[in-house]
Amino acid sequence: MERKKSLIEILLIPLVIAAVGLVGTYSLTHEQINSAERLARSDQQIKLLEIFSEKITSEKIIDREYAVRILKMFDSELSEKLASVVIESNNEDTLIKKIANDILQKKAYVVIGSYNKFNDALIFKEKQINNVPYAIKIYLTEKKIYAVTMGGDISYQIAIKILNHAKSTGAFKDAYIMTSDNWVWQD
Repeated sequence: MERKKSLIEILLIPLVIAAVGLVGTYSLTHEQINSAERLARSDQQIKLLEIFSEKITSEKIIDREYAVRILKMFDSELSEKLASVVIESNNEDTLIKKIANDILQKKAYVVIGSYNKFNDALIFKEKQINNVPYAIKIYLTEKKIYAVTMGGDISYQIAIKILNHAKSTGAFKDAYIMTSDNWVWQD
């Protein structure tokens, strides 16, 4: 004998199915967006490397100068690495080395967290303040994001050392370096 379904069962089952579908669609869409952003970033880095390598190996000094100047417009982490290579090169013109050095002189930040709201950044900072041997500071970025940094505004060379320390502890494995002259200290 078949029992009759209650009104709750009739209404609840479609609602549960719809909720599961919404959550699944949201998760899938979110992951696709993140994947597309990573792919776009990789494509941009590849294009930058192509332009840089073509220009930096040119016989013309003006092309090599353009190569180094182009670095300022793109990905900061990659541009610092390429600028470091130019500075270490023994056969490069002093003007080009000066331009590359200017790129490395921008203020560097070791970002250990980023938040849309200042209060969230402040809560994260307070949790970390006793766990690290460096100053923890919050900066408002050009993109209106609150970046929680380790060490504050420092040179790129010091930022590399702090980043290595941060990652070696395991607590900040997603930390990264950003450079800017436009971040505003908030706390």
